[in-house]
Amino acid sequence: MVLIVDDEYGPRESIAFSLSAEFETRTAGKASDALRFLAEQTFDLVLLDIRMPEMDGIRTLEEIRKIDAEISVILLTGYGTLATAQQAIVGGANQYLVSRLIFRNLFQRFVAMWKALQRVAGKSK
Repeated sequence: MVLIVDDEYGPRESIAFSLSAEFETRTAGKASDALRFLAEQTFDLVLLDIRMPEMDGIRTLEEIRKIDAEISVILLTGYGTLATAQQAIVGGANQYLVSRLIFRNLFQRFVAMWKALQRVAGKSK
């Protein structure tokens, strides 16, 4: 299951729609909802916007790691800087995408990560 976290309705629902043909999704409009969802159920991936009013994505990533240190997280932003990218990677993000508008790229990266995780899970059984 994929958790999509973005305070902006349009991008959040567009990403959910783009992934819904292949994956089960759940959306959160703010960090506190996302953290509650993560505490209540298991997700395979979090797609997390960096710029959010309540708690930014970098801080949310830190909180996510306290709940689940192994979950895959892709940070999304339309306002990318080198400093933000470094914070994201140091904070434990698996991927950092500079533009949310590149859904094809996002979907391809997600599918590749998902397949890699499935191969690893299959080998550990």
